[in-house]
Amino acid sequence: MSFFWLLLGLIAGLVIGTLAASGTLRWQRGRRRSGPYRQRVDAALAHVAAGDHAAAREALREATQLESGDDAIFLLLGEEMRQTGDYSRAEKIFDVVLARRELDPGIRSTCLLLRGRLMEDQGRHDEALEAYRQAIEAAPDRVPPVVALGRLHSRFRRWEEAIESADKLQRLAPERGRLVAARRRVLLAREKVAEGDAKGAVELARKAAADVPDLAAAQVALGDALYQLGKVAPAREAWIQAATLAPWLVPASLDRLESLASATGDRESVRHFATAEADKGLDPDVGWRVLAWLTDEALRRDALGEARRWCRELEAAAPRSATTARLWARLAAAEDGMQAGSTLLELLHRWQEEPIWIDPWVCRSCGRESEQLEWRCPRCQAWESFR
Repeated sequence: MSFFWLLLGLIAGLVIGTLAASGTLRWQRGRRRSGPYRQRVDAALAHVAAGDHAAAREALREATQLESGDDAIFLLLGEEMRQTGDYSRAEKIFDVVLARRELDPGIRSTCLLLRGRLMEDQGRHDEALEAYRQAIEAAPDRVPPVVALGRLHSRFRRWEEAIESADKLQRLAPERGRLVAARRRVLLAREKVAEGDAKGAVELARKAAADVPDLAAAQVALGDALYQLGKVAPAREAWIQAATLAPWLVPASLDRLESLASATGDRESVRHFATAEADKGLDPDVGWRVLAWLTDEALRRDALGEARRWCRELEAAAPRSATTARLWARLAAAEDGMQAGSTLLELLHRWQEEPIWIDPWVCRSCGRESEQLEWRCPRCQAWESFR
């Protein structure tokens, strides 16, 4: 019996000792969280939020001296060094963290992601791609490395690989991944149209439209590919559907419908489309292009009263546009019975043969100008930002 009570006492002592040690550890961690270390970390995060990277880096240095075993703080320090251009030290920090044994998979994935961004900043793109792939392998359920890998592939127009990354993203974040994949398929379809691979473009555009039915760019790409294949009616339907989904695409659809009219001679349906869209009261940033087309079309038919009406609306929508001034000059010359000098007549004739609008498309995000409509801004990567 005495042996039983001795064994029971030993077990009770072990349990009490374990609980006491656990409580002490939690108390020490709590004290550390509320002590100087936690204060320096909080200060660093506040500096990061304020954009003061130099102060954030100094606070993080002090924090790593107080607690050298916290890998997350080392990653923050390395990222701040990257942000301020101290690439050499940042890379050393990432390498030191990655060299540690039994590193948490989440920390390893984050470190590889940050290291990939560092490589990308330095133009070491192949190394960046490999770092992103390793980050995905370390933590397959994390979204940021998949996004980073896809963006870098997109940057270099490696659309097949970019689409593959988007498909992986779709398994982690279904809605986001579906939209990203559809957009990349549109961009690849656009390239295939330019290369003459209309059948491949149709397949990609239809897949994008099926995955994201309200993606207007997919309808435009589909219409372009169908037109290249000689399927005029389906192409027209796709372009009109694009304008319905996204009013800012009306001018692009109008351009394409006019190309159909040149082939079929049916300008009346194009004029009906443009008039209906103008009557809807489009955004001035977009609507002026439709009004310019209507003015030009009326001038070509010698419908001067109609042209003057559209020109007034055009001037109200875009008073400083060079296109507006050019159309007013053509209207004035037509109303005066073309009683103008030979130089002016030559200039007016040249204007009539040139594209209707000469004002560039402008990215609303960064202000970049482009002579043609872009789905994504080459400078800031904003999607559907050109107006």
